[in-house]
Amino acid sequence: MADEKEVEVEEEVVAEEVETEIAEAQKAGEDGQESGDAGEGDEEAKFWQDIDKEDEVEGAPADTHLRIKQKPKERDSEIEDLRRKVNELQEGRASAAPILKGLKKPNEDDFQTTEEYEAAVEKYEEDKLNRLNARMQAEEKQRQAKEARAAAVDSHYKRASEFVAKYGIAPEKYQKADESLRKAVDAVLPGQGESVADHLISLLGDGSEKVMFRIGAKPEVLREFQALLMEDKTGLKASMFLGRQLELITNPKKRTSKAPPPGRQLKGDAAPNANAAALKKSYQEAHKKGDSQKAYNAKKQARAAGINVSAW
Repeated sequence: MADEKEVEVEEEVVAEEVETEIAEAQKAGEDGQESGDAGEGDEEAKFWQDIDKEDEVEGAPADTHLRIKQKPKERDSEIEDLRRKVNELQEGRASAAPILKGLKKPNEDDFQTTEEYEAAVEKYEEDKLNRLNARMQAEEKQRQAKEARAAAVDSHYKRASEFVAKYGIAPEKYQKADESLRKAVDAVLPGQGESVADHLISLLGDGSEKVMFRIGAKPEVLREFQALLMEDKTGLKASMFLGRQLELITNPKKRTSKAPPPGRQLKGDAAPNANAAALKKSYQEAHKKGDSQKAYNAKKQARAAGINVSAW
């Protein structure tokens, strides 16, 4: 329960932070954002334009999908390499030594009868085929996973190019935020910054372009993300953090409280009904007599009736 309360408090703090940033962006936008794709009064546009505003590069072209972040040749090369390995395995050209380690081909001299030898050979061939099939299936799953991730990342940067064009954000600023996030991941997981960032992008789906931009462009948010990744290198806590960011960024509206409305406040000694006056009198008399239990019961009964006992 304590963890759930901490999460709720954290979400409320971030939600208020987003609202504050929107308000500040709106105020700043009135002075310097009179033109552009985002119309006057468009709080969402001003919110995004305000992030890391001091680093904005003026006059940068918006149509820069490939310039923002794309490594299609590198990804295609990885996929082709994986396909080649699968094909080689299927055709028997790849080395089977690691796969067949511990599997010994039967020697006819070790068996008393031809039937025993043939049965052993048959089992050997069956075991070898099963291992090869298992390896091929694992390679295929890897290939499919890499292709799915590459497609998700491509969609991410396509949305990013639309995002910067819609809100008038310089592509160079988006690229800088993207690189900052990837370097932060790599600092915690050396050599894995690119792959881990791509994996997180694929998990987020729609809206990932906004989440990654905000985290990379806001140093304090980036530090929090990096700290969570450092604390839990499985990435689970960081993924949960990204999920909350996605929820808050895609819907940065003030949350409505589900708590019941407060009871009616009473002024001074005025009592709204005879029951309140009687309970208060009972409480005071018990208090004077030193009967703490009776006083407690009277006060508890008054609270249950919705009577304000703070002035008793």
